[in-house]
Formats: sequence, structure tokens, C-alpha cells
Amino acid sequence: MDKLKKQIEDMLSAFWDERALVGDTSQQGEVGIESVIVPLDSFSAVEILAELDAFLGVHTPDSVIKNGGYTTKEEFVNNLSDQVMCFLVSIDHE
Repeated sequence: MDKLKKQIEDMLSAFWDERALVGDTSQQGEVGIESVIVPLDSFSAVEILAELDAFLGVHTPDSVIKNGGYTTKEEFVNNLSDQVMCFLVSIDHE
């Protein structure tokens, strides 16, 4: 399961990197550090489910997406991968 979770985390990380808008915070005094200007909303996050469905071979429900979306990449990857793994465990025990 650890290998599967790592693969899911890698997919989520790549998804975030492709879709999050990033800006330079040097105007805020943090030279060279990037920050997310627009967090990934829950509607955009739902797009990853099609990729996860194809990878996992099961339909992943929208309920694994956090209402309101995600403000950081870490939150997105950690929260969503945990939710997907919980879902997989729940269907494995049915």
C-alpha cells in the first residue's frame, strides 16, 4: 500500500504543478520564494479524479475532494492521497 500511496502522491503533485498559478513573493520581502497566488479550488481538483480512476481501475467518488479546495500543494497532496487511500481500503473490505 505504501508504494501505491507514493504513486498517488506523485500524480497529485504533478497535477498541482501543472495547474496552480505561482508567483514571486519578492514584493513581500521574501526574495526568490514562490507562493501560490490562486489555490486549487474543489471544482478544479475534481479533474484529477479521472486520472486516478484510470490509474486505479475504480471510480473514485467526488467526496474524496475537500470542500472549498486546497490552499497549499502539501495540503492537496496529503489530504487527497489520504482520502483516496481510505476509499480504497473501504471498498477492499466490502
